[in-house]
Amino acid sequence: MAMLALPGTAGLTADQDEQVLVDALPYLDTEYNDADRQTALRLIDQECKIFRPTKNYLKHLPVPDFDVFLTPCMLKEQARMSKKQEMPKLDMSRCELPCPSGTSRAGDKVQWRKAIKNAKAQNEHLVTRQINLELMEEYAAETYLRRNKELEQLCTEAERELRRTKEQVSKGYLFWYSASGGHVRVFIKTGIRIQRKLERSIGDFEL
Repeated sequence: MAMLALPGTAGLTADQDEQVLVDALPYLDTEYNDADRQTALRLIDQECKIFRPTKNYLKHLPVPDFDVFLTPCMLKEQARMSKKQEMPKLDMSRCELPCPSGTSRAGDKVQWRKAIKNAKAQNEHLVTRQINLELMEEYAAETYLRRNKELEQLCTEAERELRRTKEQVSKGYLFWYSASGGHVRVFIKTGIRIQRKLERSIGDFEL
């Protein structure tokens, strides 16, 4: 019922090549032994080493446009790197707190107001960071643990659904193979019976 090697497909037409050739029934073929399995695995390894695709399996997909990832920022950075220019340093001036200095600016109220406004903004930013750190210290660990448990549950449910789907597919194959196997056995017995009749008829004819 089973074959360890398939004939080549050079003589198949395009329509025949699209069809699925069922040459074995895994749930019914029980005449394999360890030597046959090793031979089959060796044939598979040999086929994988010399196999060359004869079809374009991606022809139904559009041609990828890799330029879509070339944003203006990336193009600018690529041009900078091609010229071997250094990356501009971060502007840290907004994090500084300079006070008006010099005789001309020391008494300038506008400059002092700007300096005070800048100091207040940076102080508020630092206060907000401190609050965020305190909140994270108090709640982040529990929040991350809860989120990790949710992700674990999602993974468990996905694995359970995958196993359920595999079992359904396996049961479907088992049912289909069992039904097909019954027909195959009938055909084999019928073929053997016809062959024996032909052999007897040929023997009688020769006599």
